[in-house]
Amino acid sequence: MRRTMLFIDLENFEIARGNLYRDDDPTCPFPPFLEWTQLGPYIVNKIGDNYELTKTFLFLPRPDNFLMKETWRAKRYHFFSHLSDTDFFKVIEGRHVARNTGRDPIDLSDKTSYYVTEKGTDVNLACQLLTKAFHNAFDCAVVLSSDTDYIPVYNVLSTLGKLVVVCGTEGSNFTPFRSCTDKQMALTFEDLQALESSDFNRNRPDVPTDDTEDMNKGWFSWLKETLGTIKSKDEG
Repeated sequence: MRRTMLFIDLENFEIARGNLYRDDDPTCPFPPFLEWTQLGPYIVNKIGDNYELTKTFLFLPRPDNFLMKETWRAKRYHFFSHLSDTDFFKVIEGRHVARNTGRDPIDLSDKTSYYVTEKGTDVNLACQLLTKAFHNAFDCAVVLSSDTDYIPVYNVLSTLGKLVVVCGTEGSNFTPFRSCTDKQMALTFEDLQALESSDFNRNRPDVPTDDTEDMNKGWFSWLKETLGTIKSKDEG
């Protein structure tokens, strides 16, 4: 059996997942909540019979003190951070940092007064991939992200004799990864539906539930901010 580890770039995956759900239903306020601990076994099972999941790593940005005052962000962070209490599941934190757009002071209720940047995820994920590979902790790495910044890392893993599988959502562009990874795999809308939590319609722990309008605003604000962060990073 090939020892397999899953590395989840949470923000990249959640943006892609949200886009896929809105392609199916433009009125969908946010993607359904997932059974996150079942995501790894599901993906590895799709790869093949000779692969065994040994551990999952999820890379989570922690909101800074300013952003943590926003209820939905705090709930989202605390939910995901507690996944580390699950067997064979490790959460590694980066940062979400609020930056002033030029207005002083920044105001949580005024989204035009600040923007959010993501810090540390790429470096953390790359370090974990390379460290685990050098210590021969896995035979196959599955990376749940369509970020091309990881391509140099994939080349090193290939040199070390490791198998690399890039996993994204349906519609992802896998062309840049074909020469540097062993397999590219897309999660379809049906795959994601199979992983939806049965508690989704009653409670979603990572966003506020007391006010639907605020909840939707919070989700779309986060999505817009993160999309802007990734776009700026790619352009840089």
